[in-house]
Amino acid sequence: MVSELVLFQLSSFCALIGMTLGWRGVMTKFAGFYDLPTAWSQVFWGIVLGGVYAVMADGLLFRPYFTTVASNGTIGTGLNIFTLVFVALIASVFSHLLLRRSRVRKGGSQPSSGWALGLAIGGMTA
Repeated sequence: MVSELVLFQLSSFCALIGMTLGWRGVMTKFAGFYDLPTAWSQVFWGIVLGGVYAVMADGLLFRPYFTTVASNGTIGTGLNIFTLVFVALIASVFSHLLLRRSRVRKGGSQPSSGWALGLAIGGMTA
């Protein structure tokens, strides 16, 4: 229990450091491009969506796969094609809904918002 908590804290810390380095390393090269309020909002939603996606991927994809490998592939255990599609579909739909909001479209901040959302989702999934 304690080791899982420490592992989660370390992986979250590394994900946030990676997001910060990616944000500051790439987006600061564009003047006025990285400091849009909608982009920072997308970082927040990306952390939330990435965390949910990571939990779903672990519970619905990795653990059944590990169970299949550990039980030498017995029938009735393991991955289901519907869960594979479901997890990918949920992440895609919610990303699309977040980037379709009128606040993002009105401000013309689609590139920075999409980049920020993808960076945060990737950081939390890793």
